[in-house]
Amino acid sequence: MPTQALSPQQDGFWQGWSSIVGGATFAYSAVSDNTDATYIVLPKLSGNLGRASFPLFLMADGQIPSSIQISVRMRRDGASAATVMVGFSTRGGLVGFDVGTDSPGASVSLFTHTFNTNPITGIAWDAADLDGLEACISREAATLGAARIMNISGVLTYSQMRAWRGTSAHSAQLG
Repeated sequence: MPTQALSPQQDGFWQGWSSIVGGATFAYSAVSDNTDATYIVLPKLSGNLGRASFPLFLMADGQIPSSIQISVRMRRDGASAATVMVGFSTRGGLVGFDVGTDSPGASVSLFTHTFNTNPITGIAWDAADLDGLEACISREAATLGAARIMNISGVLTYSQMRAWRGTSAHSAQLG
């Protein structure tokens, strides 16, 4: 099956970072870097703070997802450990996360999650699921520390939708 590399294309529905470090104007610029010089800080989850999302799928029309892999480069911000969840949200704010959580340490680490089903619906991916879908990272409220997010990216594994064509309903063929 073909794959497509994904990267943030704009700020998403959730914009709960406490700061953007490294001169980036928008958070999606900060999370496109792989260094510890440009990043966003996710504080402890409180209200809308502690959660950020980014559209990755603006050019994915006609693709039926079989899996989506999301990778996040991050480290803790300060002495206390942070627990971070990775998943997806919609433009309307619905969220679904992987069952696992990541606890970044003092050095930058890469955490990768593969989603074979849509965590928002709990069922297999559908082409319509990509419309308005955003990669989402969220700090858990139960831990004290903040997290530095340096990069979020993804890989979409998909098959192409095929269109029916023909001169009548009786002579249609798959093309």
